[in-house]
Amino acid sequence: MARSPTSSYVGHYRSYNPWESNFRVVIRDGSLILIWPQGAEDELIPPYNGFRVGADPRIPERLWFDTILKGRALQARDSLGSIYHRFSPP
Repeated sequence: MARSPTSSYVGHYRSYNPWESNFRVVIRDGSLILIWPQGAEDELIPPYNGFRVGADPRIPERLWFDTILKGRALQARDSLGSIYHRFSPP
């Protein structure tokens, strides 16, 4: 079965940054959703470069996924640095 391109980004990401220690990316109703540790959710909108975090077009924050290996992104990058994909239970 072919994997959706966005399913490569689904998972739990962690970093050593105390302001952004972790988040999860899930697919809900065909859209990528970023879930923060406190429970807040933002849709990931695919603009021209990376994904915009949130539906408001004035939001400047972007998220990029890279290092795709065996169909999974190994890391995400944003303005605070790299966040690494951890293979943990849902």
